[in-house]
Amino acid sequence: MISSTVTPGSSLSPTQRNTIEFISRFQGRDIVIAIDTTQSVQINDEGILRLKQIVRDQLKSGDSIYVVPFSSELEIPLTPIEVKDQDQISQVIDTLPLTGDPNAANTDIQKAELKIYKHLAQLNQDRLVAKLPVKSQAVIWLTDAPLRNKTGNEWIETPSDSPFRNPNSLESIERAKWLEVIPLEPRSVSINNYKYTVVDIPATVQEFCTPAPSGQESCLVDSYLFSQLGLPSAIGVTTIVIVFALIGWRFWHTGGKLKLEIKTPDLDEPQGFELKNNQRIAIGEFNQSYAGSIDCPGAEIRGYLQRQGRNIYVVPSGIELSTSTSIYYGENTITSKHKISGRRISLNCPDHKDKEFLVEIVIDK
Repeated sequence: MISSTVTPGSSLSPTQRNTIEFISRFQGRDIVIAIDTTQSVQINDEGILRLKQIVRDQLKSGDSIYVVPFSSELEIPLTPIEVKDQDQISQVIDTLPLTGDPNAANTDIQKAELKIYKHLAQLNQDRLVAKLPVKSQAVIWLTDAPLRNKTGNEWIETPSDSPFRNPNSLESIERAKWLEVIPLEPRSVSINNYKYTVVDIPATVQEFCTPAPSGQESCLVDSYLFSQLGLPSAIGVTTIVIVFALIGWRFWHTGGKLKLEIKTPDLDEPQGFELKNNQRIAIGEFNQSYAGSIDCPGAEIRGYLQRQGRNIYVVPSGIELSTSTSIYYGENTITSKHKISGRRISLNCPDHKDKEFLVEIVIDK
């Protein structure tokens, strides 16, 4: 997946930085465990305990682990240990160089910093170019050498022929640039004659913008962010809109109250009812199982009005039909469940003498 060699880029905007960190939350991490193997560092029981503790308790599925012994030279493994289960965690512990190397001498800490930080920057830059999710990163240092020195001359073990003894060497200048552009967040614990330091690196990439024709500018990061968030965001927004539309439709359809105004010949003022979904109003005698009643001739319940969703239905009671127990809509007797169409309807509930009793219903949805 290696692309062109990464170099320090320009600063990211706060929006770009926050979005990249958001993308990284759903990924594993790149973690380098860098252990100074010179004889000046003797990893005691406390150091071993802390290393094993961090490996057992903090490594998560999806993390990529690079174990890097170093002194005057170092090699970063091309293939990391990918943490998936307890077997990989045991593999990491078995790979740790917990005893010093008698042949190792002269820790070139600045060379180690440049190689490790540049390697991590390369990993995320390759992901950027390949339009893969970037990762947050960390380096765990066990060394007696001070980190982030200005020049190699500040550390006694820096090899005499190291280019980092010269602050103006290409290597020193390159290291200084990387220390400036990579967001390093160190935390240290002193153990005997050395330090255990964790340097967290929030997910970041190097931005390069190039002038383009017609006053335009071509940049790496914005197009990358669109590829990572454009389609998922569109799908997410569409899903949210559909969900809320369904919720809204369901609430509108079944929620709230639906108002009815009932006018009958025996009342001077119309009756008002507010029905919740599936509530019923009796047509005839009052009954406590109904939300209300419309008084009409006779001692029976001829039927009822029922709300279902945003609709009102007239439902006959099912008793043996006669003039005094029937409900008429126009010239027709209602013999089965009947949906009221429109906002206004007139029903006729005649008495036993076939005298009309008109029930005017107005629906306010």
